[in-house]
Amino acid sequence: MVDVRSNHILFANSSQSNNYKLSRPTYPTTLYDTIFSELKKTSAAAGRQSKLSLDTSPTYDLAVDIATGTGQVVDAIVSHFKHILATDISKSQLSEAKPHPNVTYQCRDASDTGLSDTSVDLITVGQAMHWFDQPAFFSEAARILRPGGLLAYWTYDFGHLTEPGSPEDAVFRKLRWGTLNGYWAPGMDSVVRKYEDVYPGDYFKAIQRYDLKLDDVYFNIDDMANYTRSWSGYQTYRKKNPSHDPVDDLYEGMAKVVKQRRDVAATAEAATNANRFLYRRALTLFIAHTPKLLKRA
Repeated sequence: MVDVRSNHILFANSSQSNNYKLSRPTYPTTLYDTIFSELKKTSAAAGRQSKLSLDTSPTYDLAVDIATGTGQVVDAIVSHFKHILATDISKSQLSEAKPHPNVTYQCRDASDTGLSDTSVDLITVGQAMHWFDQPAFFSEAARILRPGGLLAYWTYDFGHLTEPGSPEDAVFRKLRWGTLNGYWAPGMDSVVRKYEDVYPGDYFKAIQRYDLKLDDVYFNIDDMANYTRSWSGYQTYRKKNPSHDPVDDLYEGMAKVVKQRRDVAATAEAATNANRFLYRRALTLFIAHTPKLLKRA
């Protein structure tokens, strides 16, 4: 079973991987707090003994971060586990990941972890489920999770600049939904639907959804350009239309917005901040546990 990214040559070059590392969001503490709060509950329900309060060693044995990319989830959870296996099909992405003594990075498919049955405390998948052969992946996740273990996967939307309907948001959305429409790899519709169609009910007895949000950030035009260059749709467009860079259209459209904002600015500070745009995105988290007993081939 193959991760569909391999059929679309995504995240395969160092330039895109570097843009990805620099421009993709840092996940909020609320995401990790929610995951570890639930993991503590399910571990306790499964009879896993809690640590003594003075014990500063890692709480859990093994985590697996699937489609780890440049390792941002690993960096956030590394202190909680004795060992983490972080996998991705992109060698270029893995080369950008930060090394840790208790982390093993491997280039391998999402549905083939190579791990033993019932051996894993936590499986994480950030903004990548839409790339997978989902039945194969969910089956693998159900196989390797230990009693009390969790599968946590999440997605975030394309969001809005300032507010829906603002001139800057119109420029941004024209690029995403206009110029790049038809160039996105299969699965991106699931992101738009906030993973409502990504449901592991055939593999897990308990599934919970959490509606969160990414931390608000401020983008200037260069930030938006770098973020756009990390998109799969942008990469596909450029391969098929090498003579045209849609980021040029973004710069042109946003430059007009910045000029308009400066023209009507009431203060020097407002004029200085004309090239500073609030970017807001929703984040949807799913947590699954208690695998169903499935017949193995």
